[in-house]
Amino acid sequence: MSQLSEHRFLEIKATGDLPSPTGVALNVLEQLQNREVSTDDITSTIQADPALAGRLIKLANSFNRGSNGSRPVVSLTETISRVGPGVARHITVGLSVLSTNMEGQCQGFDYHQFWSYSLAMGISTELFSEREKLFPRDEAFTVGLLSNIGRLGLANVYPDQYSKILEQHGEGPINELLVAEQKIFLTDHLEMAHAMMKDWGLPAVHYDAIPGMYDLDRLTSTNPRTRSLAQYLNLSTRIATLCIQEQTTDHPLYRALEREAIKVGVDAQELSSIFENTLEVWREWRKLLDVPVDEAEELEKTCQDFKISPELIDLEQTQDMGLQVLIVDDDESTTTLLFQQLVDAGHTVTIARTGKEALQLALENKPQLMITDLKMPEMSGFDLCRALRRTRIGQKIYIIAMTADTEEKSLIQAFKAGADDYIEKPLRPNVVRARIRGGQRVFKLLQAIKEERKENRRILAELAKANKHLEQAALTDPLTNIPNRRYATSRLEQEWASADREKRPLSCMLVDIDHFKQINDEYGHDVGDKVLFEVAQTLRSAARVGDEVCRIGGEEFLVICENTDLAAAQITAERLRSAVEKLTFSVADQSLKITVSIGIATRHEQDTDIDDLLKAADIGVYQAKSNGRNCLVTISERNGDRKKGPPKVAPQPCEVEPLA
Repeated sequence: MSQLSEHRFLEIKATGDLPSPTGVALNVLEQLQNREVSTDDITSTIQADPALAGRLIKLANSFNRGSNGSRPVVSLTETISRVGPGVARHITVGLSVLSTNMEGQCQGFDYHQFWSYSLAMGISTELFSEREKLFPRDEAFTVGLLSNIGRLGLANVYPDQYSKILEQHGEGPINELLVAEQKIFLTDHLEMAHAMMKDWGLPAVHYDAIPGMYDLDRLTSTNPRTRSLAQYLNLSTRIATLCIQEQTTDHPLYRALEREAIKVGVDAQELSSIFENTLEVWREWRKLLDVPVDEAEELEKTCQDFKISPELIDLEQTQDMGLQVLIVDDDESTTTLLFQQLVDAGHTVTIARTGKEALQLALENKPQLMITDLKMPEMSGFDLCRALRRTRIGQKIYIIAMTADTEEKSLIQAFKAGADDYIEKPLRPNVVRARIRGGQRVFKLLQAIKEERKENRRILAELAKANKHLEQAALTDPLTNIPNRRYATSRLEQEWASADREKRPLSCMLVDIDHFKQINDEYGHDVGDKVLFEVAQTLRSAARVGDEVCRIGGEEFLVICENTDLAAAQITAERLRSAVEKLTFSVADQSLKITVSIGIATRHEQDTDIDDLLKAADIGVYQAKSNGRNCLVTISERNGDRKKGPPKVAPQPCEVEPLA
């Protein structure tokens, strides 16, 4: 597949109508090119867009909810510190594009359904990628979310022309749509998505997968990760379609999805889990991201024949004084008799003379009970029942059929069509009242079930809230309010796996408060606790964006530095040491000076797991204490046989000039 030429893309971009990240998001992208940018700088930028800031916090917590060792965040500063620069970049770009393109001028383009589909794509791609640790979860989500952004681009730039193309090819094979786009615009939505994501500064390994989203033979990249991502995007297009159509695993489209999944090594059990999880999270995120979703279900042939487009919404609660009743009959004497009887009994009554009129009124007024004659011109009572039972509202209507034909065959046909009960003609008032009481009992039962479900949802919400508090307590040090040892171990294992997979550096440092036992002994544990809290906050504030500061016990802290080599780790460690040294505590009219000793270690080829890395950093702390404290020691080499002795130590001078 050819790529959109730079000249042609610039022509399209010059129209000014292409969807793009907001100015805030673009500023974040620019800031994050600088590894030394502070959390405060990025926080100040994103706070200029309150809606984006709120969504960023919510969505970051949603990502964390599915990760081991995660805890909720409640502030923007903590969010950016926790998720790191890569996550902040991807989420900010994705959400800013979504929030500014919920509406448009292209009449044939369903903007709401587009974003609903895109959300399902993002969630599904994230789940597929997670099974192989192909990409970080946020990156996979953003690629899926933006994979169809080319369609939105064409709809925004060429609203009238693209509306006509969608009218002719929107429901047909995807190849026909691509050909039509190329013919009119000299590009298609795949090329547009590729060019737009490249223009926004996303990694090539991401946007190079877009051309193969529908057909892997269109891929030009030879990167195996790109090919895997394209395969998962292909599967995600099918899952997103199933989500939008609210289909289940019984649908033929799902069977086709199973066949494609097997080709890339995803078995039936895995696929079922990914599909069900996608559907569940998708329904939750529609509300989280304020994406309206068209829940209209198509009526089948009967409704289409009469050109009725009902609005399907939930049935309202039963009224205390009676039911909402719809009478359907072309015989005026019958409807007059029924109307008076039902009104006298306290019911609200509407009359329809034809089946077509009744169908429209039923879907608009949402009656709780319908009494319909079976033999009517234009649309019979049988067809009316069948049409209603194909809608969400119609499934909840209690239907009583009126018939003079009480033969078994006719009654069976009425019940098959969807009737719940029947009344013989000519009508007898006592029988009518008895039949309606049966309908009232059904609605009392439905109301009780609805109240029970409401109470269950309340209980589940309380349980979820309690579970979040428990999860946060399990992963947070209660004294310093930063992540604890359990979280630190899990996070370091994740970063180890990521560094191993992507062949990038990983560093950590152990930070130990000097003379802490003496502080406790001389000034008491209350002062010691205050020192621990202030040191923890100082370390977290001085750390770079993406660094994780955890308390792992006593007076010891672990700082995890992803994608950081030895030189960068030394600079960071000196920043931390200097920040703590500037702390001053006043205790009993005395000035208490606090310092720390830091051991630094970078992942070495001889290290087999995180224990080797931590052991090296621990030896560095021990050496720093021996060197006089308030200094850094870097462990840069390892002995060949770790059993014979500790790694070689490269001590740093205790008197280090703080960085400007």
